[in-house]
Amino acid sequence: MNKGDSDFMQMLKRVISSVIVAFVLVNVFITVSAKEIETLDNLLVVDESGVTANNTTGEYYITIEDMKPGEIYSKNIFIQNLDPKEDYQIYLQVEPVKNEGNIVLSDITNLSLSINDTPIYKGIASGIGNVDMKNAPVSIGSFVSGKQKTMHMNIQIQGDKVKNGQYGDFIFKWVFKGVKIEKPVTGVALQTKLYITAATLSATLIVMIVLYVIVRRKRSLQMVLINDNYINNIDNKVE
Repeated sequence: MNKGDSDFMQMLKRVISSVIVAFVLVNVFITVSAKEIETLDNLLVVDESGVTANNTTGEYYITIEDMKPGEIYSKNIFIQNLDPKEDYQIYLQVEPVKNEGNIVLSDITNLSLSINDTPIYKGIASGIGNVDMKNAPVSIGSFVSGKQKTMHMNIQIQGDKVKNGQYGDFIFKWVFKGVKIEKPVTGVALQTKLYITAATLSATLIVMIVLYVIVRRKRSLQMVLINDNYINNIDNKVE
């Protein structure tokens, strides 16, 4: 194989590799784009007192009246995926509310959360603990279509941080969001995807082979013309 053929084969390999990489990146981009965290119309969040989260914003407010330092307050919150077809990964984020007074209650209040008796958070009510629920949504688990889970909350103002016994009402806000769980591609959809991939790669390969043949023929023709000219020059010299 001469240098020209070698260069062409290297170019062929680079083109095929580029096509494969582009195809993979497109599929990854589509998958990532489909996983954007958003509020869910079909997510039901309701506590044992009947207080529900806003379906449009995902906001859920918890109010505890007449909290006393050191005393533990508990609440059960029921979370259900009402979507008849899709499964979702549910996320929770703590957002600040207006604070009255010199003490930020959420910073001196202990909070622990569990889902179906499995611990998911332990820290302060402002969202900083074993995971950071203050600065970004944190997953609280996957919810298949129609599935309901119970979140149990324990909250307690740190007694050594306040004075005068009874401290008053405490309000804080959570935001529930979700992302659809992409189901594995199987059956007809998988076959279609494989066919498209194979067709794309095959078409690219065929085009490159045709170009290779054209270039080879062009070079062969050039060599024939060069040889003819060389022979004609020799004949002219002999005459």
